[in-house]
Amino acid sequence: MTTPTFGKVLPGVNYQDRPGAYAFFFNSTRELAIIQTPMGLFLPGGGIEVGETPEDGLRRELREEIGWELISAKFLRSANQYHWSGYYQRHFKKAGAFFSG
Repeated sequence: MTTPTFGKVLPGVNYQDRPGAYAFFFNSTRELAIIQTPMGLFLPGGGIEVGETPEDGLRRELREEIGWELISAKFLRSANQYHWSGYYQRHFKKAGAFFSG
């Protein structure tokens, strides 16, 4: 299965790898959980630190962001995104692992 890729790869640009793990959580009425920050709306999750598995990174991010303890998560798929971050002033290749929880 090919990994979906979003964004445009610009020739000659050095992209910094940024692995991450994110989750889709739905309540009983099928509303999707999102995180609101000053930078916008995001799925719960975030960057994976060196030495973490995607599930370990997701578990840590959920504790930090919303105070949830992850019991279990099912891996759905990976996707890549190439983009410029105005906040960090650099180009990233975000390699995301997506889970349902």
